[in-house]
Amino acid sequence: MWERQQVRFIAKSHLPFQILAHQDLQDLIQMAQLAPSQPVLLSPKTARRRLQAMVKEEQRNILSALPPTAKLSIALDCWTSPFQQAFMAITGYFIDQDWNYREILLGFEPLHKTHSGANLSVVLLELFEKHNIIDRVLAITADNAPNNNTLMENIQASIDELNLPNQTPVVRIPCLAHVIQLSLRELLGLVKADPQNDITEKQWSETQVQSLRVNQRQQGIISTLSKVRYKDSFP
Repeated sequence: MWERQQVRFIAKSHLPFQILAHQDLQDLIQMAQLAPSQPVLLSPKTARRRLQAMVKEEQRNILSALPPTAKLSIALDCWTSPFQQAFMAITGYFIDQDWNYREILLGFEPLHKTHSGANLSVVLLELFEKHNIIDRVLAITADNAPNNNTLMENIQASIDELNLPNQTPVVRIPCLAHVIQLSLRELLGLVKADPQNDITEKQWSETQVQSLRVNQRQQGIISTLSKVRYKDSFP
């Protein structure tokens, strides 16, 4: 009966079977066994409130390790859910007094308006004020979208208006992954390469996979470039 109930719980909750090996679940069951009376599960609303309180407490604990005279860097990443709800993740990075790398998710904020630089800067500034770090930001990393130029201008203008002592300009750092993506797109556009095969193979045999691995080890990118023909020469 106990095993059957475990399987039913996983199936009905759409959870992975690996959850049964999770240490936190085993600790929870052990705590329930040692409880003097039958434990009462939290309601969904109470669990949500407890989680929010735990996140805020953890954020305060991490930010307390930020040295008094040090600053932190910020990374931005906008994301849209399958239900077309947009969010902006704001992550902070810094080195503490013991030279340990620290990372903190400052916010995962819903975006209800257009993704203009002005609107994004409002969300970001409110988050800085919430964590009391508006004068502690060294740099902001974002992709190369035009709206991020406006975002940086608005952020800098808002900070300048505060006339903070010893305030230095916030540095804009382009996202390296986005730079590489744009570079590759430009390169492929210049190469104008066409695949030699007429159809797309959806399934590869084991022989094809092994052959590809051998070629990659021996020739690298040369092997890839040899599989395409060039329609026009470089301009």
